[in-house]
Amino acid sequence: MARLSYCPIVHVDKNPFKDNLMDIELKPSPYSLLLINNCNEIGLKPYLRPMSSMTKEERTKIAALSNFNGLTKSAEFAECSSVVVDYCNSRHLDYRGLIPMGLALEAPDGMYKIE
Repeated sequence: MARLSYCPIVHVDKNPFKDNLMDIELKPSPYSLLLINNCNEIGLKPYLRPMSSMTKEERTKIAALSNFNGLTKSAEFAECSSVVVDYCNSRHLDYRGLIPMGLALEAPDGMYKIE
């Protein structure tokens, strides 16, 4: 839900409106909230960037926002402020380790326009 304002791209395994699989960009809307509320039934998984894909600029920004020298492990986020978490959400980073748990998919290079 926190990532919704950053328009994440998600994969839908069981689309209730179509027969085929699809990837969609979620934007804040009632339709998006319906999908999120039924994420287990429809197989909704966000595409996230692994922590290892952070750019030098992102590491520098996170270091400036936190007491850490460029976070690399999801466990290090336990002590971070909401400003760091919001920044990581805006960059579609998997700071909670959802990809290895199978709860998110690794975003292919170039999926998100990171400036």
